[in-house]
Amino acid sequence: IKQALELIQLNQTLIKEYDLYETSPQSFGAICGGSVTLFFEPLYRPPTLLIAGAGHVGIALAQSAHVLGMYVVVIDDRPEWANKDKIPWADQILVGEIPTTVTNYPLDHNTFIAAVTRAPHLDEEIVFQIIHKPLAYIGMIGSQRKVQMVFDKLRERGLTEEQLATIYAPLGLEIKAETPQEIAISI
Repeated sequence: IKQALELIQLNQTLIKEYDLYETSPQSFGAICGGSVTLFFEPLYRPPTLLIAGAGHVGIALAQSAHVLGMYVVVIDDRPEWANKDKIPWADQILVGEIPTTVTNYPLDHNTFIAAVTRAPHLDEEIVFQIIHKPLAYIGMIGSQRKVQMVFDKLRERGLTEEQLATIYAPLGLEIKAETPQEIAISI
């Protein structure tokens, strides 16, 4: 267990032989004799994509992320949109006030966030609440005008240019995407 925990911290694999004799310091108390060879490989949970917004783009994004093997979490405040019938690909669906629910979700360095809500003030609040968390990625959907407007409000709230530079906005690659499915692929 000690060896496995150390290798997880170092993100390394290892093949190690252990003697199983009582007199061997490597026997870890085994007295059966012989030896055993163990292969250690850190296994991590898949990356989590937290989708804030269960509209058309959020639904399409959930499907694409599921196909890619991500753990998909969808958050929205509208139960008629955020449910298993509409988003069967989601591993988890949370219905509640969007910025608060996003903020209260266990976020870490393996979490990617896509803010694709229906309203700029929701995206602004999400970004403001999570900007200090150790995340893999923060993206926000929107036109250049919307992004500029949200960033201006975030500056007024004290966010620095360095912090704003960590937000991918507008979200997705520029591939002339128009449909929700195309937008999901661009993301």
